[in-house]
Amino acid sequence: MSKIIFINAPESIFDCKFSQIGEHQIRLEFNSDIPEPNVYLSGCYLINEHNHSLIQTCRKDYTYLYRIYDEYPKIIELCNDNMPYSEPDGIVIPIEPYMPTLDEAKSTKIAELSKTCNTLIIDGVDVKMDGVTEHFSYNDEDQTNIKELFDIVMQTNSPMYYHQDNGGCRLYSAGQIINLYVTEVTNKMHHTTYFNQLKMYIKSLNNVDAVSSVSYGDELQGIYLETYNNAMLQAKESVETLLQNRATALSNI
Repeated sequence: MSKIIFINAPESIFDCKFSQIGEHQIRLEFNSDIPEPNVYLSGCYLINEHNHSLIQTCRKDYTYLYRIYDEYPKIIELCNDNMPYSEPDGIVIPIEPYMPTLDEAKSTKIAELSKTCNTLIIDGVDVKMDGVTEHFSYNDEDQTNIKELFDIVMQTNSPMYYHQDNGGCRLYSAGQIINLYVTEVTNKMHHTTYFNQLKMYIKSLNNVDAVSSVSYGDELQGIYLETYNNAMLQAKESVETLLQNRATALSNI
């Protein structure tokens, strides 16, 4: 994957695959939507991935459109001789699909799994309250609200008002608030730890197909499963210690 800037848009850096397909022709396959014609027909430079001020290849004279593809809207071909492509009669030249590098495949897969992890945390949990299952989401605002209720309950042992998703406020006992908080925190801990270990596993792979086949929910193996289990056990023991200390404090009142 190359880094490209166009003369008419020097502040913008585009990610695309660059190919010199002929003596006077180049092909650019963009990751995102292609820029406007007044930009891509202004000439371009390939720049260093790590030092954007370093020009690696100059194609500032490639200011003519050579070819575009209706079926591949993110591909353009430019030329420097103003000789547009002429389709041979009865011949269709296929374009090989872009194959990501191993690092690109890992980055894409990790971003995909991270999004799933965050979605499952925000979606929250089901908790049985007074024999009825209620659902509580856990976005940033929910996390703050539930933690504040938990802190108050731990200090006062008083019932507090809260609400399930799309429900009205009602009074929950101290035990119910604590159970809600612990359930949400445990769910978040599960997903963040699981995702972290799945990410470490992906980083260890050396094959694009193996990376692409990984899905959220795959069972962890080996050291990754061991680390996950140890982390969850530590979290469980910490919560149990916290609740035991609370019970001891209440018994001394």
